[in-house]
Amino acid sequence: MTLTEAVQKAAYEDSVIENMTFTDEYLDEVSGKNVEFAGCVFEKCSFTPCDVGRFYFVDCTFKRCDLSGMNFRECTFQRVRFSGCRASGMNLSESVLRNTEFNECLMKYANLAECRLTHVKMDGCDMEGALLSGMKHSDWKMSKCSLLRAELYRTPLKGIDLTSCEIDGVVVEIGDLRGAVVREDQAMMLAKLMGLVIRA
Repeated sequence: MTLTEAVQKAAYEDSVIENMTFTDEYLDEVSGKNVEFAGCVFEKCSFTPCDVGRFYFVDCTFKRCDLSGMNFRECTFQRVRFSGCRASGMNLSESVLRNTEFNECLMKYANLAECRLTHVKMDGCDMEGALLSGMKHSDWKMSKCSLLRAELYRTPLKGIDLTSCEIDGVVVEIGDLRGAVVREDQAMMLAKLMGLVIRA
């Protein structure tokens, strides 16, 4: 059964797609809503930029998949790992992510606005220009990520360690920077956002 067929079947029968491995598969335009994947592995799969709103993924792994432009709006991810995926422009807005990891993923201009994050790790991800506004988070960690020109309006950064990340040109409200952990050179850059004039 192909990935597209599995989704269509699950949507029609209101069943769960369990413990399946999809390799080099292609998810075509689908109309199913509220489809659940449990214990599935997606390896080198390509997803057509289509709307799979309110899909549910639990104990799943995405390896080197192409998720560029994919619309995962209002989806739920529980114990999910994304590794080496291309996900530029991926839409995760208003989604729920719990115990989820992103490793070495290309996520330029990804949309995570209004997401709820709990125990989420992002390591070595390129998130240039990403929309990260209005997020609510608990135990969100970033390491060696690029946040160049990313937008973080209304996303409190208290306790977030940004010292290993690139944050030049980040768009953020001053109040949301309170409690963020940054390097000295990053602090100098962020001070300019506050209108401070720094003299040697």
